[in-house]
Amino acid sequence: MSEVSSSALRRAVRGVEWAAVVIYILFIFTLTHMPLDGAKGTEWMTHGLMFWINKVLQCGLYAGLAALLGCAMFPLSRDPVKTIENISGVRVTIYLMMMTTIAIVDEFTQPYFGRKYELMDVVANIGGVIPGFCLFLVLNELRHQFLGDRH
Repeated sequence: MSEVSSSALRRAVRGVEWAAVVIYILFIFTLTHMPLDGAKGTEWMTHGLMFWINKVLQCGLYAGLAALLGCAMFPLSRDPVKTIENISGVRVTIYLMMMTTIAIVDEFTQPYFGRKYELMDVVANIGGVIPGFCLFLVLNELRHQFLGDRH
């Protein structure tokens, strides 16, 4: 692949990755902001097993977001194994701040849509960052295979 077409492909992939992040955030916010039918709608979410299933689902949603955001934010290196070595501390800090901010904004805006703020939801959302970053590393390897960057 020529250098020009490789560069254009990388830019196109990066644009698709950022578009996927925005669409996924809108998807999460739509799911978490849907009004529930009064107290009956929230009772099942605050007791027992369903409470924990809800938290695991939220953690999974945010793991997906963390993976997509990682793909969009962190540059492709020629060797996917060295991806972590090539990520600057500043970029990781921005990544963590973005994930935390999205999780908090998601929760704090829910009361405007008939939902209630729950600190445990914020914890579950932020808890998805580590598995999401691990998923990003797997996706990074797939990006390299797709772009043919292996030496």
